[in-house]
Amino acid sequence: MPEAFPGQSGHAATTVRLAIYARVSTADQQCEMQLRDLRQYAAARGWNVAGEYVDTGRSGKNADRPSLKRCVAAAKTRKFDAIAVWKLDRWGRTVQQLVNDIIDFDSAGIRFIAITQGIDTDASNPKSRLLVHVMAAFSRGASSSNTSSRASAMRRQTERGPVRLSAGQSAYSIAENFWRCVRRD
Repeated sequence: MPEAFPGQSGHAATTVRLAIYARVSTADQQCEMQLRDLRQYAAARGWNVAGEYVDTGRSGKNADRPSLKRCVAAAKTRKFDAIAVWKLDRWGRTVQQLVNDIIDFDSAGIRFIAITQGIDTDASNPKSRLLVHVMAAFSRGASSSNTSSRASAMRRQTERGPVRLSAGQSAYSIAENFWRCVRRD
C-alpha cells in the first residue's frame, strides 16, 4: 500500500508527490546513480515523481543553479509534497542555504528527504520536528549579531575535532552540546 499524507477535512489520503533533485559538480560527471536511487526510493513507497530537477556541472557552493531555482519555485506553489536528494551536499554545500531552504520547505508543509542519510523532515515524526527546530535555532544563531561568541564556540569545537555521531546518539544530545559551547562566552 502506498505511503500517503492524511487528507484534510475528512477527504481520503493522497499519494505523496515527490520532487527529486540531483546535482554533479562537473560536466563530465553523471547524475544517473543519484536519479536511479531516488526513483527507486519513490517507487518503493508508491509515491509519484512529480518532477526531476537536475543540475550538471554546477558547484554546490553556488545557489544560482537553474534546476535548483525551478525546484524552489515549484515548491513555493506546492507542486509537490516532498523533495528528495541523494545526500544533503547535493542540495548545497553551504549550511546556511541548506538550513534556510529546509525551514522554508517545512513552513510550506513540504518534507525534505536525504535518502542515503536517513533524514526526513516528516511533520508526523517527533525526531524530525526536533531536527527542524535545531536547524531553526542554528539559523537564528548564525544570523545573530554576536559574531565573537559564535567564533569562539566554533574555535572551541575545531580544537575538539569533528563531531562524530555514534550509534544511538540523538539529535537532542548534539543540540545540547552545541548550545553548551555557545553559552560559554
